[in-house]
Amino acid sequence: MKKIFYSILLSLFILLPVNVLAKGGVSLSTNSLTIEEGSSKTFIITAYNTIGDVSIKSNNRDVATVSTSSWGTGMVGENETKRGTITVKGNKVGSTTITLELDAATFDGEDLAGDKMTINVNVVAKKQSNTNTNTNKPTNSNKPNNSNNNKPSNSNTNSNLSKNNNLKELSVTGYTLNKKDNNHYTLSVGNNITSIEIKAETEDPKANVTGVGKKELKMGDNSFDIIVTSESGIQNKINLKVTRKEESSLEDLENLLNDSNSPNIDITITKDTVIPAKMIDKIREKKKLVNFNYYDENKSLKYTWIVDGNKVSNPKDVLTTILYQSDKKKEIAKASNYAEGVYASFKHKGELPKGIKVKVFVEDKFEDESVVSVYQYENSKLFPFKENLNVKNSFVEFEIEKGSEYFVTMSSIGSLKEKEESNEIKESNLFLIISIVELLVIIVLVVVMGKKNDKKYISSYEKKEKDTFEENTIESIPQLDEVDDDLDEQEENLEK
Repeated sequence: MKKIFYSILLSLFILLPVNVLAKGGVSLSTNSLTIEEGSSKTFIITAYNTIGDVSIKSNNRDVATVSTSSWGTGMVGENETKRGTITVKGNKVGSTTITLELDAATFDGEDLAGDKMTINVNVVAKKQSNTNTNTNKPTNSNKPNNSNNNKPSNSNTNSNLSKNNNLKELSVTGYTLNKKDNNHYTLSVGNNITSIEIKAETEDPKANVTGVGKKELKMGDNSFDIIVTSESGIQNKINLKVTRKEESSLEDLENLLNDSNSPNIDITITKDTVIPAKMIDKIREKKKLVNFNYYDENKSLKYTWIVDGNKVSNPKDVLTTILYQSDKKKEIAKASNYAEGVYASFKHKGELPKGIKVKVFVEDKFEDESVVSVYQYENSKLFPFKENLNVKNSFVEFEIEKGSEYFVTMSSIGSLKEKEESNEIKESNLFLIISIVELLVIIVLVVVMGKKNDKKYISSYEKKEKDTFEENTIESIPQLDEVDDDLDEQEENLEK
């Protein structure tokens, strides 16, 4: 409704026969304020050739508050201005921002709705007054100075405030700090660590601490100051020096292994790096932990091979290439019922050294602390490989046994028990196949032997029949001769 109202008013002004309007707007008298704790300061808002409202808020009311949450410009025409005074009160030591957002328009037709202005506010501890300020100054009277200069002034109220600005504990999440003294700490991290989180706890709950939280790390030395301010305003500065190790290549590994001061070693590898078996054996011998880190062209960590000398065994060459794509993508998608996940294709062929681990980058697929499972793709099926893994800093870490195709997902695709049952079925099927083959071989042998015996029987029978035929034929020859003689005799009688 406000925007419609302002638009109508602007239209009326435009239709009136007025001179060309100057450019309108809203401005502030300052962009920063420093206020003592418990005190107040003001700033001025000025509007010209503008109509609308300004909302005002403090981003941290515990540190500072404003006297009003809004201010109206009214209708400020050409050659006119309107000013408003806003009071900011400092509540406690710290920093905040006053944000002013416009819901207005200018008479030259510019829409200012949504424009923002800010004022940075820094609240400092109230200065303690010097109670002896006027002690040595002469008075206007020759009479003895009986003033209360030696007595606590009005600032005596701060005398009851705590001066304790000590740290109870300083820590970096996931690391142990080296303490040189109460005000100097050091820490060394691997090359792959790009940020840390600093935490601090004060002895006095009323003390304020700054300089903590997440901190980005550049290569080499990084210096961070942690400031503890007591309730009375006294500051204590603690310095933390964090060294992010420079890159080390595979060629440097042997020297690093011989350095007893480096229990954990970070090595930067290339896409096709092969870790030699003799180097893995050396890591085992020295009982060091080595992270082999691969970074892309943007210096982003993509995967890590973790070789722990206290756990690794059966050393052999390791091809470290891991691709986040797969030639079996369609098959894996179908086998997973098109589940959301990350493909990880290991180019190493065959078995890997026992006890070796990998950290696989899951991008933004899963939030930190998400629970995922890793599946292995074999024989056109996905089998559970590792279950109930937590995502940490966009990576999943697990021990790996051999190079293969893997799929990381939050979806449930079978279970390890199903894989064992599947293996049992395979073994059972293999036994059945062997049994059937053996039976077929026996049947074939029986048939062959049977045919051989039949041939022998048939041959014997044929020979016996032949002999009988020949014997009968020979016996019948005399009878034929007699018949022939009878025929000759009958023929002679007929001729007579």
